[in-house]
Amino acid sequence: MTVHEWVEQRAHTAPGTLVSAMLDALSEDARLPAERAGDACVAAAARALDRIVTEHRFERDSALPLLAVDALATLAFEHAAEYGPSVQAISAAAARGIHALGTSSLARV
Repeated sequence: MTVHEWVEQRAHTAPGTLVSAMLDALSEDARLPAERAGDACVAAAARALDRIVTEHRFERDSALPLLAVDALATLAFEHAAEYGPSVQAISAAAARGIHALGTSSLARV
């Protein structure tokens, strides 16, 4: 199973436009094995958030990309909870995600 398939499976009840935005944000990382979905989702969310901030896309028409960032971050934590062997592993994954998202957005503000 690939990251693409894993995301589609987890997001099957989400609106199609949101799933498409998530998969677009994943880009080439969507081809990675599903075991790497957590890191791929965090990286895609960080890239997408960086793009939003860099391009000063703070208007209503940027809601979908921002929702995709949120959904990808949520899926990353879901992946960590599902595949993490321990509470410490889940905490470490959460810390990496928070760092990646915080670093990209704060560096641009």
